[in-house]
Amino acid sequence: MNHPTQPGITFADELADRVRVIACPLHQPFMTHSRVKGEGISRALWKDLTKAIKADSEDSIVVLWAPETDAATAAREVILRAREALEGIPSETRQAHDDGTNGFERILPGPDRMYPDTDTPPLPIPDEVVLEVRSQMKEPPWARAVRYEELGLDARAAKALSVAPWADLFDEVAPEPGEVARRFAVVLEKRIPFHRRRQVGSKPRSPQEVPAASLLGPLVRALEGGEIRGEALAWALDEVLSDPDRSVESVLREFHPRPEDPEQLEETLVAVAQLANQGRKRTRDTILAWGMGEVMRRFFGRVDPQLVWSRLSQLLSDRDPEEVTS
Repeated sequence: MNHPTQPGITFADELADRVRVIACPLHQPFMTHSRVKGEGISRALWKDLTKAIKADSEDSIVVLWAPETDAATAAREVILRAREALEGIPSETRQAHDDGTNGFERILPGPDRMYPDTDTPPLPIPDEVVLEVRSQMKEPPWARAVRYEELGLDARAAKALSVAPWADLFDEVAPEPGEVARRFAVVLEKRIPFHRRRQVGSKPRSPQEVPAASLLGPLVRALEGGEIRGEALAWALDEVLSDPDRSVESVLREFHPRPEDPEQLEETLVAVAQLANQGRKRTRDTILAWGMGEVMRRFFGRVDPQLVWSRLSQLLSDRDPEEVTS
C-alpha cells in the first residue's frame, strides 16, 4: 500500500484515484488503509476489523465509506486494481497534474464497444418534422455573407458581419445598399465592442446583447436622407449608446449643418493657421494634421473634411516655406 509509484505518490493513491473517478464518493476523505493509522478510524476499531475478517500482520485492510451502492462499486474497483497490479501495467488513460505527476483518468476500451449507445438502431424522423425545423432555422452565415456583398460590402466585411452578434440588427435596420450599408457595417463592428468594454463592471450585459433597431434606425434614416454626413454616424451612435435615455432627435440635431457654420468655420481656420505660425517649426504634414484635429473637433459631422483640409492647406501655403520645414 505504501509502495511509491511516483514522487509523493503511493500505490494506495492509485487505488484512491480509481475509486474517485469510477465510484464518485461523496465524502472527503473516502478511503484509508491499515498501513496508515489514525485517518478517521480509531485503534480499537482497527482491532475489531482485523479480528472480524481474520487478517494477520501480513495483510493490508482497505476501508472505504460511501452510500451503499457507491461503496460496493468502490470495493469492487479496489479489488480489480489490486489484481491488475499483479499482471502489469493496466490499460488506462492517465491525466497530467501540475506537479509533474499523473493519475488515473479512465479505462481504455477493450474489444467491446466503449459507447454501446451508438449501436442503437436509428429512429426515423418524419419529413414534416425536418421541414418544420428547417423553416425555423436562421439564414446560414455563408448565405448572409453573399447577401451582404450584394449590398456593397467587401468580402472581409461581409464575412465578419455574417457571424457577428449584431447581424440581425443590421438586417432589421436595413440600410440602403452602397455607401450607407458599408458605413453602417463598419460603425457596428467598431463601436459596439467598444461600448461593451465600457459597460464591464457598471452595467453587466449578455455577450450577445445588442442595441435595439428602433434606437439606431433613425440614425441610418437620417444619413440616407442627407440630414447628417457619413462621418457623423459613428459619433451619433456613440452619443446614443452612451446615454440611452437621451432622445435620438436631440443627438441628431448636434450634427445638422447650421446657418452660422460657414462663417464660424472660416474664423476657426484663420485662427488655427495663426496659431500654427506661432508654434515651433514643424513639417507641413504635421501642421495640417494638428490643424485638422483642432477644427474638426468643433465641426465634426457638420462640414466636409476635404473642404477643411483644402482651405487649411491654402491658408498655410501663405507662410514662409522655411517655417513649415523641420
